[in-house]
Amino acid sequence: MDCKNLKDVKDPKLFLIGLWRHECQRTFVDKLINNADKKTFEDILDRVTKEKFKDTFGFEDSELLT
Repeated sequence: MDCKNLKDVKDPKLFLIGLWRHECQRTFVDKLINNADKKTFEDILDRVTKEKFKDTFGFEDSELLT
C-alpha cells in the first residue's frame, strides 16, 4: 500500500487519536511499576478518549480504542 493513500484507508482524525493514545501510553504507562496502576491508567485513557472524541466526531468505541 502506498502511504499517500493512508487517508483513504483510515480517517485522519482516528489516526491522530490513535497517535495521541499511543504517546500517552509511552509517556505514562512505561513509568508505572505495577499492573494495577497500568490498568487504572488504561481505564482512564479509554474513558477520556470516549468522553472527548466519541460524540464530537461520531466514532464508535471500537474505532476509538484501537
